[in-house]
Amino acid sequence: MQFTRQLQRAVLALAFVSSLGTIVLAQTATQAVLPSRAEEFQVKAAFLYNFVKFAKWPEAGDRTDEPIRLGIFGEDPFGLSFDESLSAKLAHGRPIQVVRMRTLARLEVCHLLYISPSASDQVEQILAVLQGSPVLIVGDQLEPLNRGVTINLTVDQRKVRFDVNAAAARRSGLVLSSHLLRLARRVEGSKGGSRAFR
Repeated sequence: MQFTRQLQRAVLALAFVSSLGTIVLAQTATQAVLPSRAEEFQVKAAFLYNFVKFAKWPEAGDRTDEPIRLGIFGEDPFGLSFDESLSAKLAHGRPIQVVRMRTLARLEVCHLLYISPSASDQVEQILAVLQGSPVLIVGDQLEPLNRGVTINLTVDQRKVRFDVNAAAARRSGLVLSSHLLRLARRVEGSKGGSRAFR
């Protein structure tokens, strides 16, 4: 129960920021020292929600008559608290549905696919299945970034950060908000060249 309340507070905080059109508070959240692994995944869950809000899918992957599907592949580090926290949230005017993907089949139904650390050995297979599909692929502690995921979550000096592969986003037909790119620790494959922020 306590975890549910903490996760809801984290998601609500970042949702409030996105409603203002900025993510200054989100940047503060990423710079907070994490006292526990549970809090690490609370922050990561909030990031996934905001990745959905600050990404745009091509028309074929952005139908307004269906929910935005946020997929989790591999062992789920968030639990049902994540579903509860997102149950009343909207992104782009649409509800968000959390789906847990057990196999490589039908991964393309997801708008965002989070690859759990437990499935890191299947990244290449996932990328092959989703090649050319408009799916925002989020890895967790995957190095190097150029393995092909769109965004990689990482913990740097006990702070949750993320890196962006802009080239992978373009190949998938995705457009990432400039706000999101400015918040990233590192952006690779951008038209202006790779950039690192500290």
